[in-house]
Amino acid sequence: DLPSLVPGTPPITQNLETRIWSLGFTEAGGRLGLSARLDAVKKVPHDILGSIGRGSCLKGYPVQWSLEGAHPYEIGIYDDFLNNVLTALWNSAILNVDLDEAGMADLLGDGGTDDFPLPVDSLTLKLDWMLPPILNGCDADGLLLIEVGDLFLDLDLYSPLFDEGLGEIGVYVYLQIAAELQMNELDSGEQTIGIQVLGLDNIQYHWAQVPELFDGAEEDLEALLEDELLDGLIDELGEEPLGNLVLPELDLGSLSDDLPGGAPLVPVVDEFTRESGHTLIE
Repeated sequence: DLPSLVPGTPPITQNLETRIWSLGFTEAGGRLGLSARLDAVKKVPHDILGSIGRGSCLKGYPVQWSLEGAHPYEIGIYDDFLNNVLTALWNSAILNVDLDEAGMADLLGDGGTDDFPLPVDSLTLKLDWMLPPILNGCDADGLLLIEVGDLFLDLDLYSPLFDEGLGEIGVYVYLQIAAELQMNELDSGEQTIGIQVLGLDNIQYHWAQVPELFDGAEEDLEALLEDELLDGLIDELGEEPLGNLVLPELDLGSLSDDLPGGAPLVPVVDEFTRESGHTLIE
């Protein structure tokens, strides 16, 4: 279960399923190949074909990656599985935000709108993620990027500057967020893997609705959105790793009737690296 980003709403339940596609043992040890699927109850109105299949960044990295076998316990996680994690998060609507005036006051903190470059009494915000975010590990500089397309931002500004005191803003935002994969440990001692948001890397806008006062001055609104809203929302996303999946124990007895039950393999991670379109856990 994952806590919702919006206070007062129930946590999100995700389901992880695995299936064995290869299994082999020698005197030196064993290798287990698993296909995996992560899903959640659909709570968004938008329809997509499914999680992106980026493949191996078109660089010829093998899907069935060969582990080096230099450590007692090794796991290779394909990047497309991590995109499955993000798609499940999106499908559950955990990323959507609907903040009223009180919720925005909590988000902005003690200063509220005092630091805004224009007089604003209060504001409300809705974020509608029309597509799931994508994890791109194919950057030439080795950056790990979360790419977001068609994020619709619906903002109501209550200010004496506008006719009838209300300025309505609607804009489609396309952005890249720098991130990294992290290993974490729960209070229970279980180790988890999650996507840690670091900060905003790039952003573009397509305006759908602009108050008449700012017609032709969209750049000023963009600066306001970035400085006063988006940076804070991204910081909030970065408070806890996204996904944060517990590394599962493997009960050997579940693999074959010839093996005794109650003998789980419990992973203890010493090293955590990325290589060739995979995440390597050792």
